[in-house]
Amino acid sequence: MSGLVFISDNSLAEGEYKTVTGNVSVPSMVGESDYNEHVDSLAVYFVSDTHYAIGIVSGGSFSVELKVGDTYNVRCFNSSVSSTDAVFGGDEMTFIYYKNVTVTESFSNLDVELEKGTTALIDGNEYYIYENLGIATLKQIGVNYEVYEHYHKDEMVVGNTVIPAVDYDKYSVAEGQIITIPEIINVSEQEYSVVFVGTGIKSRSYTGSVIVPPELDNPSYTQYSNTAIRQGVYQNAKTTHDLTIIFEGSVILNNQPFTNPFKQSTTTNTGKQLLFDITFEKDVFLNSFVYGSDKISAVYSPLMSIKSVSINGIYYGGLDNYRSPANSGDTIFSAGGGSNGASYPLANTGYDLITFSNNLELDNTNDLKKATINVLGVLPDSKYSVVSSDGGYTIKCNETIICNSVNSVVDNPITLKVVNGDSVTYSLVTKGSVLEDPVVPEGMEFCGWYRDSAFKQAYDQSEALNANTTVYVKYTPKEYNISIYGEGITVKNGDNVVVNGSRIAFGTSLNLAVEERVGYMVIVKMDGAVVSGTSINVPAKDFAISCEWVAIPYVVKCMDGEAVVKTIDNCRLGDVITLPVVDKAGFTGWSVSNGMLLGAQYIVNYRDAGENDTITLIAFFAELQDTVWELTVTGGDGKAFWTKSNAIGSYGIVTVIPSEFEKASVSIDPAVVGAYLGKLSDNTYMVYSANGEDVTVAVAFQSVEKASEYTVSLVEIAKEGSPGFRATVAATDGGIVDTSGKLSIRYVYKAMDEASGLWCFTTSGQTTGVDDYVVPLGGANDRAYYVTGNFYLNSIEAADGAYLVYGYASYAFGDSSVTAESIVVTSPVIMSVSEIQAVVSKS
Repeated sequence: MSGLVFISDNSLAEGEYKTVTGNVSVPSMVGESDYNEHVDSLAVYFVSDTHYAIGIVSGGSFSVELKVGDTYNVRCFNSSVSSTDAVFGGDEMTFIYYKNVTVTESFSNLDVELEKGTTALIDGNEYYIYENLGIATLKQIGVNYEVYEHYHKDEMVVGNTVIPAVDYDKYSVAEGQIITIPEIINVSEQEYSVVFVGTGIKSRSYTGSVIVPPELDNPSYTQYSNTAIRQGVYQNAKTTHDLTIIFEGSVILNNQPFTNPFKQSTTTNTGKQLLFDITFEKDVFLNSFVYGSDKISAVYSPLMSIKSVSINGIYYGGLDNYRSPANSGDTIFSAGGGSNGASYPLANTGYDLITFSNNLELDNTNDLKKATINVLGVLPDSKYSVVSSDGGYTIKCNETIICNSVNSVVDNPITLKVVNGDSVTYSLVTKGSVLEDPVVPEGMEFCGWYRDSAFKQAYDQSEALNANTTVYVKYTPKEYNISIYGEGITVKNGDNVVVNGSRIAFGTSLNLAVEERVGYMVIVKMDGAVVSGTSINVPAKDFAISCEWVAIPYVVKCMDGEAVVKTIDNCRLGDVITLPVVDKAGFTGWSVSNGMLLGAQYIVNYRDAGENDTITLIAFFAELQDTVWELTVTGGDGKAFWTKSNAIGSYGIVTVIPSEFEKASVSIDPAVVGAYLGKLSDNTYMVYSANGEDVTVAVAFQSVEKASEYTVSLVEIAKEGSPGFRATVAATDGGIVDTSGKLSIRYVYKAMDEASGLWCFTTSGQTTGVDDYVVPLGGANDRAYYVTGNFYLNSIEAADGAYLVYGYASYAFGDSSVTAESIVVTSPVIMSVSEIQAVVSKS
């Protein structure tokens, strides 16, 4: 048993209280006779760590004073506050209400609706199941019994009275049983917490035992059945029926769930001791209260007359008879106070020494027999004190005396209260000890101990602790560096934009705003992991935010009615797709959802996409005419497509698809009367036959020549933390880039001179030994409409810590004039982002 914790009989603690009211109902019992009268026999119990209260139901409602800020466990049972009978039949756990509520300033009403439990048999043990509450009560443990003796008594004649013969079996608990009660049981794929143990709460005549021996046919001999679970020095009961019961979770014991199953009086007679070994892996609570009163008090201890009890948590419950705590004969282990001696809280449990968490030891032979303790529950934040008194010691809990005339004490306890924001912890330390450094939370920095919550009065850590002390620990969050990569993302701290390289406090919430880009989806990552949502919290380390754009893949489906002619996957915004031809009379082309008629090609447009990013093209057929004219194309070389048969009065369509770096010319014989050619786009032409005569169109392809007009641009880029520039030269007159030209980047960077502490600037093409960066344009046979090249500062031998300042790009190519002079096209000068930030900060 790890420790016993007590609170005093005084239920009210200092604090702000408020009135809470509510209605009480039992839906499954509505319509029953005297329903309202029965409801008014109920009571609602509120138990918190610092306070407890009882709300007597009257007129179907109740009213209690509760402490603001406390979290109460609220309970209501099928039991009367004025008698030992269940209100609605059955036992006291047939109908219950069980819920945790926190009392706030705005909390003023709580309606209590009792739920009727249903029985369930799980692994041989019987439970009450409350589906809405999500809890269970252990009703009966599936103990196995065996017949150890048959009892027979012959018929007897006493005077004129004939006493019939008696035959029945005597039972005992079967050998070697270990029964485990789990913390959670599963019924119909729903989990229930096993909360209560036993079906009786406060009845003095029936305890609601969870261990019941076999019933006898003759109720006159129930005492023999009762011996089945006792050691049995009477009636020759078997004496070696040990039973081990293990509770895996914290439980609330309803009165005496392991004892007294046949209403016999409770005594410490070792002949009636239960040979049970009971282990509680976690905490044990006593669900007891005095009836007809406005306070909760210990009524029974549920752990009496048991061979051994192990509590690996804390026992929260009464240890003495509440009815006469001042009786000089009362001790922790035995208490009188009742005509039948009914309260023996821990009798015969094997406890000869109780050790408190503050090192106070009370042994059974001396101190305990002289101690009077009137307690029933627990306050986790209770402060205990031990002072000399009449040659012994007095134990106080929150200045309330809970134990007098204790003769021995190992050490006076010192209570240390540590406040960390909203978190409060208590510990018992040795008198004269000093504060130790705290375990600093990740991402925080310890800033010292203080005497006040405002952190104005520092606490000397070397000062000895000689009395109960409250200290406040101060932490400040550390700052960490953020790196931001990619375009189209804005990181904000509140209303402030966070820039690359900023330092931000641990735990700060940052908002991530990403621009919309048609045809693209964005992937935001923090340190390589994908971020879900629009915000992050600063971790306890330097971190990076990156923004990546991925083109949305579209699917183009060409449909002829319900038939799929062709499916084209992985199309990207702006892709040019060659469309199939439907070999049917009247096929004119393809149309998109808006009805626009296409030629032989389609440019992927996000506006045409439907569900699942699918673009559907519909085959279009012209109404057949009796008279058509034929369109013929020559010289197409497989790169021309046309409508072969065309109705008189309609246009024929010719589409040419030149190879890259080719251009096409389309013409008709001018001698043909009534034939006309019109250009719809660079690659699409319409042909019209005014008189219905066939028309032949000639197509020719020519290579694209070098351009004579160009544009040059420069943008800033970065790679692996190194800044740089990207230069691009593009032909603007439809030609290709002249690879004999020269595309170069002139740049300026600065570095700190360690000797003088001054910034030194270096200009390529001007500073000795530093040349402009020349972008490779390819060989004479390479053909492109534009050429791009990248320059990074870390590609040259710049000093450590160098910053890129600004730069520009130029492209020089030969003139086509007689003089063949060189022409130079230059981009605008751009300043590096890092240099702009420096200028802004200086301003």
